[in-house]
Amino acid sequence: MGNTQGSLEEGDEREMPARMPPKRKDYFCELDYQTSKDTDGGSCRAEEEIDEDDIIESDSFLVDSAGYSNYTGDNSVDNSATVSNSEIVRMRRKRTEKLRRIAEGLIEAASANTIFSHFEYCELHREVDHNDEVKHDDEVEAGLATALCATLDVLLRMPKTDVKIRKACIDLELVYRCSDECRADSFETIGHKLVPLLLKITKHCANGSIKHSPEMIIKRTVKILGYFALLENARAALVQHPGLLDTLIKVINSDVSMTSRIDSIWMIANLAFTDSLRGEIAQHPCLISTLMCASYEKNKEISSETAAAFMNLSAATENRSLMANNSELVRILCFLVTEGGDARSRATGTLKNLASAPENRERLLSYDNAIILDALAHTAVDTTDDKAAFRASGALKNFVCSETAPFLCQHRVFFATLEKVINEEVKVKPKVVADSCLMLKGLSEGVSVRNIPLSSFNKVATLLVRLHRQLPSYDMLVAESLSHLVKTENNAIPLVAIPEFVNMIANLMMHKEAKIRETTTKVVLILSNPKANRGKIGTNHLILEGLKEQFSPRGRQNDDQSKLALQIVECLASERENLVEMGEQSGFLENIIAYARELNREYRSEILDLSSAIISTMKPTSEMLQNRNESYDSVDATHIDDRTHLVPTEPDIVSNPAASIVLRRKAELENTSAAMKPMLAQPKSKLGSFLKEKDDLDLAERDDKEIEEKEYVDEIEDSMSVAFTTA
Repeated sequence: MGNTQGSLEEGDEREMPARMPPKRKDYFCELDYQTSKDTDGGSCRAEEEIDEDDIIESDSFLVDSAGYSNYTGDNSVDNSATVSNSEIVRMRRKRTEKLRRIAEGLIEAASANTIFSHFEYCELHREVDHNDEVKHDDEVEAGLATALCATLDVLLRMPKTDVKIRKACIDLELVYRCSDECRADSFETIGHKLVPLLLKITKHCANGSIKHSPEMIIKRTVKILGYFALLENARAALVQHPGLLDTLIKVINSDVSMTSRIDSIWMIANLAFTDSLRGEIAQHPCLISTLMCASYEKNKEISSETAAAFMNLSAATENRSLMANNSELVRILCFLVTEGGDARSRATGTLKNLASAPENRERLLSYDNAIILDALAHTAVDTTDDKAAFRASGALKNFVCSETAPFLCQHRVFFATLEKVINEEVKVKPKVVADSCLMLKGLSEGVSVRNIPLSSFNKVATLLVRLHRQLPSYDMLVAESLSHLVKTENNAIPLVAIPEFVNMIANLMMHKEAKIRETTTKVVLILSNPKANRGKIGTNHLILEGLKEQFSPRGRQNDDQSKLALQIVECLASERENLVEMGEQSGFLENIIAYARELNREYRSEILDLSSAIISTMKPTSEMLQNRNESYDSVDATHIDDRTHLVPTEPDIVSNPAASIVLRRKAELENTSAAMKPMLAQPKSKLGSFLKEKDDLDLAERDDKEIEEKEYVDEIEDSMSVAFTTA
């Protein structure tokens, strides 16, 4: 046969097999591909999931036999010593004349309602019994296919012609081993006459009307129809031909020839390669049920071809609901996924196609306690079959959506497989890892502490922490997943309680990619809103370092991001312990004040009040204490009573905050009268007023919301403590 679109599988024997099976096609999602595989006594199976960039043109698997075609075209061998070009032309012309003479004789006999003699058949068979595609092209062009078509028409009208029909079918099948171009021209010329004849002969063989060699005859007729099914322009005419699908179903259900049964199933799969025909094929009353019955047979070739037919049919959107609603078909597909060979990858591809329809996901997961997840999860981590693993991970990815996320998070096998891949416990291909990461992101979009148990929620968050640690290349996906998780208000407190979670978001805040830093900064702002989280976030040195970087010259290049960081600092500053940590963080206060110089007066006032609050918590260094004692010794007694000169002013804070105030020893402050104590600058902003009055607040005066929040935090921490202890 001629060139067809596809890629040859490794290990194909590119030699003429005993029964010359046709090439086969499979369809997977939206990618066109075709392969060929020739096996003695078996049918050709085409199957290869290939990206569009990998689609190539493969040569015919026929190998030229000895003849003049060996001396045509480009050849590195010097042929002058064997046959000259003029001799080749003469040989070909002579053979063509002989072929035309034979064809004319057959047509004459058919016109007279007679048949060819045994001598004429032997002469014809000698000319066509070879594996040379170029020679077969000459035979078609000489009219042998047309002549044999006319001969079959006469034979079917005559009694007791089984032997003659067998001879004509054998020779016609040999002639049609020509190139695709010649076969397409012949089909366009005589296809409307030949196809009904072939179907009629096939039916006679299947129902027992032909007694002599029905197996050999049906093999040839089905094979010729398979050759036509390889032609893209012929498929529509074949499917729309009355009785074609009925005849193929009859062959599948018969026991005349196992080879013809396999070829008939393959032909259905190949016809379903054309998108416009899939709906019509699937709507045939008995077709899917016939394929399902064939799948029960313990025959690897039949299982492989039925799985290919299901996969090609499921590529049509209109067929997916029809097939997903068939619970028996889903059960068969799950069974085929556990089988080996091509049937496994093809059945997995079918489930991937079915799961791509949103309306099918919950229905498919409801079958037999989600057995489909067990089958796909085990296949996804199978390191011996990459093709099946790729399709299985793709199918699992299609199942993940906001509606199914709560169920999937609690499915033991599914989530355990996800953990194995992300924790690198199994060595799988990068595509499976990428699909697993996308699954985790999809789960993050649909889970919260309201729709799944806290333990399952903690597993999702913990897996994000591990993904950040194990595979830093997916940090953008982690940041996006976190942004989905924090959209639900109740998720914030449990998230911060996850071990290493705060360190992870701190690392992401200082990531080299600006988009990741911006996304994570928004996440930290949301996480800082609950009062219970502020202590854990504000006392984390990595968080403070990340915030400090936002106020650095590099960080200030993104003004929006710096303003977000300022909002976080103001939120965290409501806790005194956070102010202490901010004061001790090297360079934190200096960067904030440097940032204040670039802002307008409104924001600058807020930052100055914030700076005053941080300074009020700072402890004096030994150098500062020594300088202070020396200053006291040199100060006149009259100045000691008047200590208002120690009150810092706004310019002093802006220029040198750490040196603008002299700190007192605690004992001295206690013994000094209120009038003699140094006075801090009075806050002018809302934040400053809040900070000043905060220490005077009593727990009994706090509103009911804060009390309820504390009780909720205690409950969460108790449950997490039990969960982690159990783990």
